[in-house]
Amino acid sequence: MTGAIPVASALLNERYDHIIYTGGSHGAKFVAAAAAKNLTPYTLELGGKNPCIVDTSVSDIKLELFAKRIMWGKFSNGGQVCIASNHVILVGPPEREEKFIAYAKKAANAFTKGETEGNRMARVVNEAHFGRLEGLLKGTKGQIVHGGDLDREGNKIGLTIVSGVTKDDALMNDEIFGPLLPVLRVDTMEQAIELVRQSEIPLALYISGSRCC
Repeated sequence: MTGAIPVASALLNERYDHIIYTGGSHGAKFVAAAAAKNLTPYTLELGGKNPCIVDTSVSDIKLELFAKRIMWGKFSNGGQVCIASNHVILVGPPEREEKFIAYAKKAANAFTKGETEGNRMARVVNEAHFGRLEGLLKGTKGQIVHGGDLDREGNKIGLTIVSGVTKDDALMNDEIFGPLLPVLRVDTMEQAIELVRQSEIPLALYISGSRCC
């Protein structure tokens, strides 16, 4: 049975032996509250703001390789994958951020090489989510350094990289689940860990550094 909030709400009014929910933390709170009325046990498989930490402070880091892998993982299926990286946390000096972004843009261009203009953009699952992502993009205080193209008729958004993002940015409020990649920079690994701890527990976490290959 398919449907949005009205259907889900009607289903949750019934009594079950067990409820299994896959989605975001916002919807999970409604599921948990509804289950509590009938003391129904439940399992929550939640997405989250999956961080990708890149330690650029080490001299032998394979930054171009990591940028390519991160871009592939983030933008597969337009970023609409539960374990896709939600954002990148770069550890190191500002010039390393510029280098990473240059490599990330190179990878994005390579992935869409030979595609027509429309096919370079990722189709978002529906109009509501397109509007949500459009709002995030318009509300960011970061700088769009790649992409940012919008096609409302086709619910399409270009692969987009946003630099200069902070923890209080609109793009960091919730799981993105779309083709938008915020890039944050911190000076130390301790600061990166603290950023992760300030959010809900993510479904996945990725770390790239000198010992990764």
